[in-house]
Amino acid sequence: MDALHCRARRFLHGLPGKSPTELHDAFYAEVIETGGTMLAPDFDEVMFFEITLYGSFAFGESEAELFRNWQRVARHDLDRPEPCSNLAGARAS
Repeated sequence: MDALHCRARRFLHGLPGKSPTELHDAFYAEVIETGGTMLAPDFDEVMFFEITLYGSFAFGESEAELFRNWQRVARHDLDRPEPCSNLAGARAS
């Protein structure tokens, strides 16, 4: 299995139970570390929060909605039968 795909799955599996502040920190750190993109509304060109992370794109009217939407899309995008080792030991962000 591709190492980046496994990292994405570990990130996704490590998100449940995080507070809004922890989610904010985790997503921004992961975007920076992996070359993803995240845009906040400026109301001139961008009207929604947008994220592209590990090839999965999502948007939302708030950060909370953005993070929920990305997780839903990523669960679908990352659903492969091949196992990644240590998914249960998802890293804390």
